[in-house]
Amino acid sequence: MKGKRFLSVGLCAVMTLSTMTVSAKISFNDIDASHWAYAQVMQLVDDGTVRGYEDGSFRPNGTVTRAEFSKMIGKGAEIRPDNFDDVDSSHWGYEYIMSSGLKVDGNSFMPDKPILRGEVLEMIWGRNGKVTGMVTPGAITRQWKENKEAVSWGYSYGIMIGDDGLNLRLNEPLTRAEAAALIIRGRNYSSATPIDFENTVSEDLIKLILNQTDLVDGDLSDLSREITNGELGMAVARFETGEYEPLLIGYPIDAIPILYGTEWAYVAKNYLDSDDYSKSGIVRVATLEDAVAAFGMASASKNNTKDNVDLDPLGYIGIEATGNKKIALSFAKGIGIHFNSKGILDANKKLTLRDLGLILLQVDQCVGLKVSYKNSVKQDERIKKNLADYPSNASMYPTILESVPKAVYEADWDLSDARHNYEFTRTFYSIFSDVLTRFSTKYNDEGLYMRYTFYPSLVVVNNEGYAAFRVYMELTSIPNGATFKSVFGDKFVGEDAEFKSGYIEIKTATPLTGTVYDEEDLIVTKAIY
Repeated sequence: MKGKRFLSVGLCAVMTLSTMTVSAKISFNDIDASHWAYAQVMQLVDDGTVRGYEDGSFRPNGTVTRAEFSKMIGKGAEIRPDNFDDVDSSHWGYEYIMSSGLKVDGNSFMPDKPILRGEVLEMIWGRNGKVTGMVTPGAITRQWKENKEAVSWGYSYGIMIGDDGLNLRLNEPLTRAEAAALIIRGRNYSSATPIDFENTVSEDLIKLILNQTDLVDGDLSDLSREITNGELGMAVARFETGEYEPLLIGYPIDAIPILYGTEWAYVAKNYLDSDDYSKSGIVRVATLEDAVAAFGMASASKNNTKDNVDLDPLGYIGIEATGNKKIALSFAKGIGIHFNSKGILDANKKLTLRDLGLILLQVDQCVGLKVSYKNSVKQDERIKKNLADYPSNASMYPTILESVPKAVYEADWDLSDARHNYEFTRTFYSIFSDVLTRFSTKYNDEGLYMRYTFYPSLVVVNNEGYAAFRVYMELTSIPNGATFKSVFGDKFVGEDAEFKSGYIEIKTATPLTGTVYDEEDLIVTKAIY
């Protein structure tokens, strides 16, 4: 990377801009050799790029602004011809800002706004020649749609891989320690060996996705366990239908008496152009190629928006397929299912739980492995994969969704002896969805216009048959000064609050004993924001 790299060290008044000689002998009172970024920080200290604060600290967890990182990375080769509206020539970082190459919205640079990790990755990519053509899973590149090439390059060369090999947190601010590490990695990228997704993702994350999907039966702790064709068939059928015991009709009669036989026949016939429904075929270990093809096609079939599912007619390098299987692999390639930086699929590799978990992580990032129901219309939902941000009581729930705030999970339930019965909820979701539709229609007729999103994983029941569920209530019309009590009347029994869009908890006033429930017996117990 050309040019000197500087970090504003007081950047105005906070950090010390002394003329002292800088050397690696400098020490800080809040970072030492045990810190993960110590070597990179001290390397920047040694070459004069960064210094500490007057109190002897480095503040490794301090947030870096757009102006600060512009100075830290150094001057770029191209200088912007026109000034920004909010940065003039008297600004301490003017020269660095004008040559930073950092993208802006309009004509404002926003120098004091925290810089995002994705923006930093773009800047480092730009200083290294804007390399394109790297092969990276869509699960990675979709995290920063503004510049997929920059993300692919940064991940492939280990510039930024996150704590678990998946979550890059590209929309989060950058810390001073992270900034130092990224700059040093960017300087040395040309000597780095491209990394493979399959060897980088943490085992904890792979086990999490396997356990929260309910697609495979049995012990999921041994990731080296091989998966049979029958198990693969069941996993795909469960994923596509959203049912734990999918009802599949019209497949070879000789497959029906065999465990997973109908499911394997369904997948083999529709996705793989195979007619091997024999018992030996069902119990045979599946191949990676078949698994990728099946989940690629099922993703295209299941996805409600089709926004993220594209067909790549070239398919995978070195794999020849025909018919449905060729189409299925083309969808898988279009989604961006990859295992290594070369884009090569080890077609005949025996499928393991680890392989299946890696496929599911990528499919979930693209189309979502779970569902919710917005006014009875099915929607795809992604599983939350950032383990560091999981609710403290996550073990209480069958799955944690990316779209649902942590507070919704952590709030206490207004139902004694509450427990989840996910199988019941998943099987009879229409009970809850229908009663919510009728419940909202009553108030829509009064001009309030409510829409509900129902989540099967946010339902609890007790031994007496009472149920409680949390839903997202979206309001398109809100009367001035309305509160939950004024709107719902005696249907609201919680602490009154301003009536607005958000998550609410609803409880049944009588035991849930049949397949039809009266909306008049619903009680709104609390609002959760």
